[in-house]
Amino acid sequence: MSDAKLNANRAGQDSPAGIARREYADSSKDEVSLAQIIQTLREHLWIVLLMPLLVAGLTLGFNFMQRPTYEASTKLLIGENGGLSEDVAQTPNLQALIPTVVEVIRSRPVAESVIAQEGLEMTPDALINNLNVQPIPQTQIIWVAYRDASPQRAQQVANAVGAASSKEIEELQNKDVVTVVTIERAVTGYRVGPHTLRNSLLGLLLGLMCGIGLALLLGYLEDSRVGQRK
Repeated sequence: MSDAKLNANRAGQDSPAGIARREYADSSKDEVSLAQIIQTLREHLWIVLLMPLLVAGLTLGFNFMQRPTYEASTKLLIGENGGLSEDVAQTPNLQALIPTVVEVIRSRPVAESVIAQEGLEMTPDALINNLNVQPIPQTQIIWVAYRDASPQRAQQVANAVGAASSKEIEELQNKDVVTVVTIERAVTGYRVGPHTLRNSLLGLLLGLMCGIGLALLLGYLEDSRVGQRK
């Protein structure tokens, strides 16, 4: 081919019409690829539908096998020098004392006292692992929650922890520096898990993603086999 013809072909490819033809060809390839994906999913629709049901069913069965968990909570009010301040900002030492009080509440002596008082058959570590103690920011209040398989025992332990913590803090002091008072007693625990509906919906979504991926993989393998035969 002569240089003149090569230059003419290049000029034709770089012209607006040539660029438009290339873009149309690329878009046609994309459309074919999308059509192939849709066709593959249709051919393996049973996998796309079966996987979500299978994963959701397994998730639902696992949730039913788990024992329900209940939580009960109480609130403790922390005072300094035998009194309670209306403004926590006016008691600078109180903020420094609250982390110490939190650790006392979560301590083994308090757990052992609660177990002995309530006649519980568990270890102190097991009780502490189910205990959640959080100070409420900018207040003199500490939130204490306990989780258990029994809603009544969750309430029982939460209230007992508050009473045992107050007694333990009093015994640790030479004088009445810190006061711990229960201002809100725990009521019967409410259910916090397992989240059956949420977990089942997540199982459906995960199963759908797995089904689509498996269907596309099978379609790719089938096309590869056909290509090798040709």
